[in-house]
This record gives sequence, structure tokens and C-alpha cells, in this order.
Amino acid sequence: MLYPNTIIRLLIVCLAACLLSCGDDDPLISDEPQIENPIDSVLVSIKVQGDNLAEGMRGFVFLSDVTGSLIASTEYSNGDSVVLYSSQFEGSEFYLSQGLLYNNGEELEIITYTKVNKGRKWVLYKVYTSEESEYPYRADLKFQNAKEGTSYRVSAHDQSISYFGVNVENGYNTDLKTNPSDIYIVASNDQDQFVKYGVFTEITEGDNLVDLGLVNNDIVSKTLAIPESLNMATIGIRAYPNSFNSGFYVCFRDQFTDEGFNISYPKEGFSDYYTQVYYENDKFEYGQRTYGEDGIYIGTMNYDYDLMYDGEVIKYSVSGDLDFMIFDIEKENVYHTWLVPFGEGKVVSLELPQELTNFDASLDQPEYINFRNILDIHTYSEWLDFISKSDNNLMDIFELGVNFQELSIKEENSGGKLSNRRGKLPIIL
Repeated sequence: MLYPNTIIRLLIVCLAACLLSCGDDDPLISDEPQIENPIDSVLVSIKVQGDNLAEGMRGFVFLSDVTGSLIASTEYSNGDSVVLYSSQFEGSEFYLSQGLLYNNGEELEIITYTKVNKGRKWVLYKVYTSEESEYPYRADLKFQNAKEGTSYRVSAHDQSISYFGVNVENGYNTDLKTNPSDIYIVASNDQDQFVKYGVFTEITEGDNLVDLGLVNNDIVSKTLAIPESLNMATIGIRAYPNSFNSGFYVCFRDQFTDEGFNISYPKEGFSDYYTQVYYENDKFEYGQRTYGEDGIYIGTMNYDYDLMYDGEVIKYSVSGDLDFMIFDIEKENVYHTWLVPFGEGKVVSLELPQELTNFDASLDQPEYINFRNILDIHTYSEWLDFISKSDNNLMDIFELGVNFQELSIKEENSGGKLSNRRGKLPIIL
């Protein structure tokens, strides 16, 4: 005979199981027997992308408490729904780690996020791969009505603007993404200053006659100040006529004066802009991606940090114009990336799931120190929300329309070395 209290508990368990799995395949869950109310014990729920793991890789996700002890873990496959819970964990925050096994299980990469709150939805990181655009069509451009003493440069959709002026007598060949397509032509004077521009539509594969007399639209020119004592710097601007689907590279500069960069861009007929900045000095490398006309500037990042490993824990203090700090610990066949928020705190060595215990992932001297600042996000909680709503975790900062900055400390200033290995969270150069 089932007593009323027993029936109620069974109904709660059944209802919770339905709620956790509704709309998805059966979720992978941590091995926690005899939980009376799984909903109260859910720590994180994860939807794994269908292409998260490349062929030959294995993926794991595990949670740890403030002492580094393992709370819950599971191995996952592409397309899985994962729910990790624990009836014993009484805290409100934990470490969330993703483990990726490469090279037939011989290399382990771990990415650990600190201070993740209970009940959060999560999106896993997948190895960043850039896709090359295809330009299957070739347009042959012939020119007429060129202005004497004027140089012309050409940019097709999503292609770099020609670094040198085109030979207007011999013509110019450019590859097109679509057929027909548009091209952007800018005119410059003998001081290499852009002075006029024109957009030409219905450029097709094969022969095209272009009237350079129509390169007559006014262009915006300004000088952008840069920080002092730089070893090198570049700025590139892309302009979008209608949407982010296709744009023109309208400006690229890698030469600057004491006053800064002399840049120019079209105004009329363009709805948005994307500016990419890179510069470095003896201490750091800085990268920036900003959007809109207000985003055409060269920014800076004020920062201060202290990062110390005392043989047991790593204590950190981070302040300035940033959201979080990234640092690496690199050992034989183990690459551990840590993400810690603005402020003060510490991290500890983590107990690994049974399947990964043949690797040594204990703490050591940090290497590769990187700061990131998403300009539209102001708290760590908002940044965690950004991941929860993303398609590819932190890699969504690369998506069009996301304004952000990052700064990486150079090797001789960080006590470690910069890394550029496969699968690494990349610096924006």
C-alpha cells in the first residue's frame, strides 16, 4: 500500500523529470540516487551544440565547490541535453569546467569559469574555426573618365581594399561573392588622402565598364589620437550599406604620426560601420572591435592586477576597465584556462572526473594573461547571461554587433609565455 506522503513524493519526482526533459531528448544527468526533488537540486542545465566535438574528441563537463571537490560530472556527445545536479551541495556558486580530450585522449584542455550560480542554463565552448569566404566569380573592370592626378582603389563585398591604386589604363580584376555584386571605389589625392567615393551596383562576372566620373560622393576625414610609445598599430573600417550581411572595407591604415591615424570613411548611403583596432607596445597587445559611427575611435584599457601562486592556491586582484581576466596553466599535455571576474578572489586545484584522473591539472604558475571587456556589459552576472544566451559561449564576442576590447600582457611582463595552440581562446589581432 502506498501512503499519501509517498504518493506525493512520487508525483513530484515524476513532474520534475518531465519538466527537465520537456522538448528535448532524455538529458544526461549526474549519478545522484534517491533525490526526492530534482528541481531543487539542479545546478546547471546545458544544451550541447550539434557540432561541439570534432571527430576523435571527447567532451566532459564537471562542477566543483569552493574547495575544488567534485560535485557532479558527465561525459557528453554532440547534441546532448545535460543536467547536472546534486542533493548534497548547499552552496550558491561553483566552478564550472569543460574538459576536451584531443589526439586520441593524449591531450586535455580544460576551461574553468568561476562563480557560476546555481540553476543557470549554459552553453559550452566549441573549438573556434574560421570559415573562409568563397568568391567564385571574377569581374574584369575597365575604367573611363579618370581624373588626372587621382588614384583609385577598389573593394568588393567583404574583401580588403586594394592597398595600392589600380592601373586605370590596364583595368582591374576582382573576385565577387555573388553575381551580380556591388563594388566600392575611393579616390585619393597625391598625398594619399581619400577624397571621394562611389558605389557601383550590378557588377557582373566578366567584362564591366566603370565610369570613374561617378566617384564623386563626399567622404568624412578625421584624425584619431593613439596612445604614446607604440611599437605598431593598425586600424581597419568596414562600412555596411544596408545590413551586416555584406560590407566594404573602406579604410586600412598601418602608418601613423604623433597626432595619430588619419582615417576616412563614407557617410551617405551607409547604415553601419565596424572598426577593428590593434596596437602593441613593450608591455601589452590591445585589440578592439566596435560598431556604429560612434565606434570609429581608438580605445584604451586601464587595468591593474595582482596574480600570485603560493604553492596551494592562486590569489588574484583585478581592477580597471574590464569584465574579467583569463590566465592559463600549462603542463605536460594539459592546458587549463581560467576565467575570473573583476575584483578579488582565489582559485584552487580541482578534483577531476574519474575519466580524466590520469592527467595532472593541479595549479602552477599562471601564464598568458588576458583581459576582456564587453562594452555593453557592466557586471559579471550580465557576462554569465551573455554566455547562457549565446551560440558558442565566449566565442560569440566575435559576432557582428558585439563591442569589446581585450588586452594581453606580453611574455616578459607576465611571468609566463604566450600561447597560440589549436583550440585556444584567441586574441583578436
